[in-house]
Parts: sequence; C-alpha cells; structure tokens
Amino acid sequence: MDIRLELFGTYRNLVREYDPGKGILIDIERDMPLPELLRRIGIAAKGCLVMIDGTHVKVEDTVIVKGNDLVQIFMLVGGG
Repeated sequence: MDIRLELFGTYRNLVREYDPGKGILIDIERDMPLPELLRRIGIAAKGCLVMIDGTHVKVEDTVIVKGNDLVQIFMLVGGG
C-alpha cells in the first residue's frame, strides 16, 4: 500500500526522485507508527511538524500512518 509524502524546505533533498510539484508515493508494507516512517526517510521527530490528511498531529507512537494517507512534513522555523 502507498502513502503520498509531501516534504517542505530542505527535507525535499532527503528523498531521491522527489518531485516538489507532486510529492512522492512511498510503499509501506503495513500500517506503521509515524516515528517509524520518519526514521525510514531520515527525519528527526523533534525537528518537524507533521500533517496527515490535512490534520496536524503530534509525532508519537500512537499516531499510525495507513495506506492512502497524505503525509506532509514541514521544517520547524524559529526566530524573533
């Protein structure tokens, strides 16, 4: 089963063959906890903001990514 992954900022450089206009389909063999997906693509859980199907979610093991989900990952930005 596939999920659509959309990356923002320099996260786009982490996934080979990433298309900024379309994102990328990632094959997952089973439903998986969000932190496991982040580890798989090389993103630290503490440094990002994640939306699944348009809803902001916390990066915790209880959040499960399922087939056909749209997962959007944004970089956190600080400043003042």
